[in-house]
Amino acid sequence: MQLIVDGKFKQDDWQPVTQLSPALSSPALLTYSEETADVLARSEVEATALGLIVPADIDGELLQGLLSQISLLVIEFPDRLDGRGFSLAAICRRSGFSGEIRASGDFIPDQYHHLKACGFDGLMVPAVGKHTELEWRKAFLRFPLRYQDKPAGGGFILARRHTAGPEDNRILARPNR
Repeated sequence: MQLIVDGKFKQDDWQPVTQLSPALSSPALLTYSEETADVLARSEVEATALGLIVPADIDGELLQGLLSQISLLVIEFPDRLDGRGFSLAAICRRSGFSGEIRASGDFIPDQYHHLKACGFDGLMVPAVGKHTELEWRKAFLRFPLRYQDKPAGGGFILARRHTAGPEDNRILARPNR
């Protein structure tokens, strides 16, 4: 998988593991299961070294107790048209999760701004993707403002209207009808 953060291809330092070890040499990614949840709840490993891979259809309630134990949440989308992962990311952000959230699946650049708006920090796409880094970068920069507020803040049009000066208000004003 190719990691994309801020519209740029990045090296992924997180390593998938099948079980926790007290002496992790690098940040470790565990796949969610009931057993994994039990181990995480009793774990002595620092949260900065733990990530969790979850399916998009997981109940957000199951994650509530685990979010403080991890610093990375990877939400796997079974299909790029399945919106449950978008909702899950928003729920985790509203719950106070400040760690990194990544989407994993077969996305297209046009979906990038929706991912950002829901609280995703990055995405993982198949390594042999159909899109170049330049296309992802353009998609990242295309929509810097949005009408939906995002828990992570920034770029929210209505908030900017309230703090804008006279020159900014002209730019942010509604177009004439």
